[in-house]
Amino acid sequence: MQRTTNPVWRRWELDPPVFTVDEVNRVHKAQLGPFQRLGLLRQTTPAVTRECSGCAVDHEVIYRNDVHGNRHGFIVCETCGIQKLHPDQLDQVIFDTARTLTHLFADVRISVQPIVTERLWQIGRRAFHGTSRELILIRSSVGKHDDTIRDHLATRPKAIVFTPTRMVASYWTEQLSNTVSSIEEVAAITNEAFTLEWDAVDDVILDFQLTESPSKPKRSSRATKIEALRKELKQHLASAYEHAMRTSEESGYPELLPRPTQSQLARATNMTPSDVSRCLKDKQADELRLLWSTAINIEAILRLRRGHPMMK
Repeated sequence: MQRTTNPVWRRWELDPPVFTVDEVNRVHKAQLGPFQRLGLLRQTTPAVTRECSGCAVDHEVIYRNDVHGNRHGFIVCETCGIQKLHPDQLDQVIFDTARTLTHLFADVRISVQPIVTERLWQIGRRAFHGTSRELILIRSSVGKHDDTIRDHLATRPKAIVFTPTRMVASYWTEQLSNTVSSIEEVAAITNEAFTLEWDAVDDVILDFQLTESPSKPKRSSRATKIEALRKELKQHLASAYEHAMRTSEESGYPELLPRPTQSQLARATNMTPSDVSRCLKDKQADELRLLWSTAINIEAILRLRRGHPMMK
């Protein structure tokens, strides 16, 4: 199973979250294929702007019908001239947020509905450590409804908030008192399905709880645990590099080997998840945090080579 690191999640943050048919069938075919097969993309209106292939400047699309009634689209660029566009560059599909949430969160008490336009969504409820928690989605970090979103969630401090991407999750973590997790960090993908790895979500909740009530470290014991985790993550990075190179050769698209969750690291090193979380937050664990962040960065992993310090 591949942890998703594709541009689909980033596009979901945009308004509207659309793809051209050309992107679906060619540019992002590997990443969008599962979404298309699962019916999570639906047809929408054609593009009204298009980037010039020569100078990369956006221009308004001009539509004209020929004598047979067939529609054609053009852009007129002052620098590069007139360009006729293929229908696949104009026809678009849109990310169906309601269907995507229903699919991703199929194993929770589901109740998907928009709260604030298309930006704030109710998902449903799920029990965490014996307590039922509300699940919420926020799309995007920029918009005229930000104050409304903050006010709404101020009355729901125990709700677990999801965003499509890590970048937007970081923004809302600073804005809200809620636990915030990005879907791209906790979602796993196959050709047939998307699922959420709830162990990874539990890690996010645990991190949030430990941040609220940090414990005083026992230095000698903590250093031993940090070293054990460091070795475990270096072994993972070596495996992740081999996996990325092999899948790149086989399919032309390097896949990210899923980073072990904190719970999985705890089992592998005979610790508790709390131990792992505290080690990652330790002031003396800079290298451990670097290894941890590298494990979800496919570009950084591809730069590794045998003998690289991160893999020794």
